[in-house]
Amino acid sequence: MSGCIPARIDSQAKVLHARHADQRNATFVKALATGEAYMKDTKALLLRLNLLRADFAVKGSGDSSGPSKSSRQERAEARAFGGA
Repeated sequence: MSGCIPARIDSQAKVLHARHADQRNATFVKALATGEAYMKDTKALLLRLNLLRADFAVKGSGDSSGPSKSSRQERAEARAFGGA
């Protein structure tokens, strides 16, 4: 409804009565949406943290990110003990 004003016209008194949005309800809905977004982001961050803590990595087909942490550690240990 672009270009429309939420109001009533009193044609006898020639007055425009504006309808005010229920700010309490709008604030409540916005607070709920913000809370849900926060919960979603927090769960995603906790999942990422737990995956990093477990040294879990999913490698794609084009492994452009380099070797994983575990393979780097294995190479460092092999060098430390005189391996390849």
